[in-house]
Amino acid sequence: MIKIAICDDEKKIRSYITTLIREQNTECEITEYASADEYLSSGMEHDLLLLDIELKGSASGMDGMGVSAWHWLIQCKA
Repeated sequence: MIKIAICDDEKKIRSYITTLIREQNTECEITEYASADEYLSSGMEHDLLLLDIELKGSASGMDGMGVSAWHWLIQCKA
């Protein structure tokens, strides 16, 4: 099963993307996150991350590009 994370600060966008994925009739687990902080604190691993690069409202000030850089750094250390 594919594990998909959708990280976007706009609920309508998250719901729309979730609907598009579900219409593909592919077995997957979708988790929605409203902020970079919420995604990072979850500690969950995903096969695919759909990420809004202009996230707003993060307490840490991290936007989508920050999350992307964080993932890149983690992968380089592994």
